[in-house]
Order: sequence, then C-alpha cells, then structure tokens
Amino acid sequence: MNFNKVYKKNLFVEENDTIAKLKQKAYQYDGILINNQEVLSYKKIDEHCDVIDFSSLGEYFQTQLIQLFLKKEKKLFETLSSFIPNKSFSKFEIVKEIIGNVFKFDKFYLSLDIKQSIIPKYTLLEELKYHKKSNLINKEVRPIGNQNIGIIKKILYPNDPNYQKELEMIVNYFKQKGKKIQIQQEPIIGIIFKKNNNNIIYSYLASHLKFYYSPKDINRNMTIPNVERKSFIENAIKKSNIAYLNIQPYQKQFYRFYPVKFIGFKKVDYIKNLLVKTNEDIITIYPKRIPTILKKEKNIIKTIILIDGTINTSKTTYIKNLFKGLKSIYEKTNVEFKLINKKDYSIEEFNSQNIVNKVLQYKNDNDLIPPLVITIGTEKNLDYYEDMKRKLFKYGFITQNIIYEHLITSKNYEINNLLLQILVKYGMKYY
Repeated sequence: MNFNKVYKKNLFVEENDTIAKLKQKAYQYDGILINNQEVLSYKKIDEHCDVIDFSSLGEYFQTQLIQLFLKKEKKLFETLSSFIPNKSFSKFEIVKEIIGNVFKFDKFYLSLDIKQSIIPKYTLLEELKYHKKSNLINKEVRPIGNQNIGIIKKILYPNDPNYQKELEMIVNYFKQKGKKIQIQQEPIIGIIFKKNNNNIIYSYLASHLKFYYSPKDINRNMTIPNVERKSFIENAIKKSNIAYLNIQPYQKQFYRFYPVKFIGFKKVDYIKNLLVKTNEDIITIYPKRIPTILKKEKNIIKTIILIDGTINTSKTTYIKNLFKGLKSIYEKTNVEFKLINKKDYSIEEFNSQNIVNKVLQYKNDNDLIPPLVITIGTEKNLDYYEDMKRKLFKYGFITQNIIYEHLITSKNYEINNLLLQILVKYGMKYY
C-alpha cells in the first residue's frame, strides 16, 4: 500500500441519513467520513473521484486513514488478537482483543493495548428460569446491540392485563424501523437507563436483553493484569510473524511500525512524574497534592479556549472572567495558564472534527505538561464533547467542557469549583 495518494468523493446523502449511517457508507468505500458529506479513502473509488496528496491532509485524517488501513486491509488487530486466548465460564465469556490507535509526532506511531470484554452467554429470557421475579428488580442489563446500561424496574408476564398493550407498542416500534421480530410468549422487561437523568421506563422483550457484568462481578485472575499486558502483546507479535512489526517499544505497550513508516509512541514523558494506571488504552491520572511536574518555580500550562460560533461574541466577558480566574490560581499553586489563541477562538460548526483540527494546529511535541483545551458550547449542542475528549487525550491534551448557559449564571464559588476540576485533571488534590 502506498500512501502518497488518497481519494475523495461526495457521498450520496439521503434525508434520513444520520452521521453514524454516513460513516458506515464511507467505511464501505474503505474510507472515513469528512465534512459530513464526503468520503476520504486509501483506495481509488471510481474514475470520478478527486486525487489528493497524502502529505497535504491534516494530521487527524492521516492517522485515521492509516489506522483504517491496518484494521481493514491488513487485519492487523484481528490477527494479533487470535493469539490471545479467551476464557469461557458458566454464564459469560471474557473476550480479549488487541486494539490500537495511530498517532503522529515527528513521524507516525501506533499504540497497542488489550481490551477485555465480559460477554454474557445467555439472553435474559434464557436466564429467567434460574431467577425469581423479585430477584431481578434493580438488576443491571444491556439491550443486545446497545452499550447503554439499564436497570430493571418492572416485569410483565403474558398473563398480566397490561401485557398485550405493551407488546403491541414493541411490535409497532420494530415495524417503523423496518424490522421483523419473532413474537414469543415471553416476559416484557421495563428498564430505565442509567445515563438518563429521568425515570422513563423503556420496554424490551426478555430475549432482547442480557445481564450486564462489570469487572467487580468477576475474579481478578479471570483477566490479564495490567502489568502483564506488555508481555501478552509481545508474544502475540512474535507468534504472528508480521514482518512490519518490530518489538522496540519506546515505553511499555508502544511499538514501531515500518511500512508507512512507523509504529510506537514517542513522547509521553509527562506521565512518568504522575501516578497513573493504564486500563484499556485509557490513562487515568490519579490526583496528588502537587504532582512532581508542577513543583518547579514556574509552571506554564498552555491553554486553548474554543467557543461555539453561535454564541454572541459580545458576551464573552464571562469567558474573560473565567480566564482571570485561571490566572489567579498562579498565586496559590505556582501554575500559570497561558492563553495561546487570544483571537482565533470561535468555530462556526462546533463539532468534534472541527475542534480537533483546530487544536492540533497548536500541538507541540516538546510540551512536557499537557496543554489545556477549554470548550464552551451550548445546551442545544453537546454531542461533540465525548468524541472530542477521547481524541484529544490521545494527543496529550487535557480537556474541560463548559456549558455557556451555566457559565453566565455562575456564582464565584461555582467558578472556583470549575477551576478545581481542571486542577484535579492535572493531578492536584486541592489548592
């Protein structure tokens, strides 16, 4: 595969297409979605697509294309995962897979880690024979094909007077989705979702749910300990005989890669001075009173503030006051937050992709202290944050999101609590 050239083409966008659906369409073309209407692919799509120099792409698009190529074309992660055995138990299986993310510093690198998932073997319908109705209330479950966790609040059996009405609602829902379901004489389970701050009960057929098992439900010896992940990955690489992987880690689970040139992870030096725990490609920084890296005479944390373009810029006084609050922390902690984008802070289309692209313009591999990115969005548009936070963390940025409507009504103590949240992310317990 030669990454000198890549290909771009407009997607056929239908009225009901969601972003997830458009991403699926792009994936079918061996590419990624850009601008919510185009596909960027490492393969030539057809005779009418645009040809683009790979080197002219932004860093985010380059890394995403290489990662897709490794996953889809080379089957890299699937191949490596086949050399790590899963464990099967009476009611669930622990599935282990090697995952990876491509990064770019001076060159391209890939971090490798092991993801461990607890997969239930049976549906709730199959489990019901082993449980009494009273024992199921408040149990945690997941709808099949859905990652959201629900809590059982009611159970309707076929002899319940409300059963038929609930069943008709479920059947109609699937008809609207264009899906057919097999109707069995099975219980209907009413659940509320943990992530929702309401008490709305959603009805599911028992055969469409599975129990949720969390790490606290299993013994530690059932999974691979964090300290052993590196050796498991090394063994998988050796057994796979993949020529372009060379076990020369820069730190722990990071490896070099040669075709597109490299795999590994070059600079995470700032982590050495913090108390960290690695878990499924997530580095959690546990708070200490003052981390070693922030004990110098003067510490500067580069700060980028980005604002939803729909916010009236004449009202940014609140944001300036927030930054004054950040500056005042220096007197207490010797930490100075230095704004590095004093003018270029508004983004018209405030979505994850545009925010990440803007932030990466300010990335400097020599920053030992991770820069801070403050995003200020509106209550109507908060979909960007989780995806943006995950992507920027991989590039070494700390993020803090602020809802504009909350900011303009905040009291001083609320601003102080917000500033404390930021410092905790850098490892401070209090100030």
